[in-house]
Amino acid sequence: MHMEQLPSNRRQSGTVQRNQNEMPLTALVKSVISSVRSQSVSRTTTPEISQRSLALRRTYNIIQITEAYNPDIQVQVAAVNDVYLLYNQNDTPTLRMLEQAYGQEYASRVWIKTQLVILNDFVGVKNKLEDFQINPLCDQILVEYGGLNLLEFCLFMARLRSGKYEQFYGSVDPMLILKSLDEFMEDRRRDIKRNVDAIEKAQNEKEQEEWRKNSISFEEWYNRLSEEEKEKCLFKPTTDVKESTSLIGKVVGMLSGKSKKSN
Repeated sequence: MHMEQLPSNRRQSGTVQRNQNEMPLTALVKSVISSVRSQSVSRTTTPEISQRSLALRRTYNIIQITEAYNPDIQVQVAAVNDVYLLYNQNDTPTLRMLEQAYGQEYASRVWIKTQLVILNDFVGVKNKLEDFQINPLCDQILVEYGGLNLLEFCLFMARLRSGKYEQFYGSVDPMLILKSLDEFMEDRRRDIKRNVDAIEKAQNEKEQEEWRKNSISFEEWYNRLSEEEKEKCLFKPTTDVKESTSLIGKVVGMLSGKSKKSN
C-alpha cells in the first residue's frame, strides 16, 4: 500500500511545532530542582530576611561589602571561643542575604570563593584546590549553610586554618572542608543552646525574685479586706498551731466529703 508523503515544508513545520511543545530534559530537571530548592529555602527563611536583604542592597554596594568583610577578618575573629557571640550580631548579613541582595554569582563565586582561596594558599600541601573543585564547593556551601552570617563563616575558616577540624594530607579536599563545616555547625548549635539556656535561667530567676518582692502573706492580704469580705472569707489567719492543724483537718474533711458525694 502506497502512503502519501507530506510535502517537505509541511514535514518541517510539523517537526518544529513538536519541538516547541516539548521541554528539553535538561531544562525540565533544572526546573524541578529550582522548584524544590525554593520550597526548601522558604521553610527556613522569613519575610524579615528578605526585607533585610533589600535594605542591605539599598544601603551598601558590592565593593563596600567585599571591603568590610574581607579575608583579614579570619585572623581578627580567630580568638572568639563562643560562636554565639558572633551569631548574636543581628546586623551582620548571612550568606543567604548576600545571595538575595547581590545574586548567587557574587555570594558564591566571589565572597565565599575569596575566603576559600586564602585557605588554599595557607595550607601547606602539594595539591591545591582547582577551579573545577572550588566553584561547586562554594555553591554547595551557599545552599547548605546559607544561614551562617559572614562573621561566623570567617570564624569557621580561622578554625579550619588552625587545624581544629579535619586535617589535610597531600591535598586540600573539598569533602573534608564540608565535613569540617558540619562539625563547626555542631559547635555552633551547642554554643547557642548553652547561652539560650543561661539567658532563660537568669530570666526565670529574675521573675521569681520579682514575685517574692511583690508577694504578701495571707495575714497581710486578709487584713486588707473589708469587714464584710472577712465575714465571707472561708479561712481566717491564725497563729495557734492546734487551731491551724484543726483548720487543715476540716479542709481535708470537706474535700474528702465532696469526693465521696461525686463518686
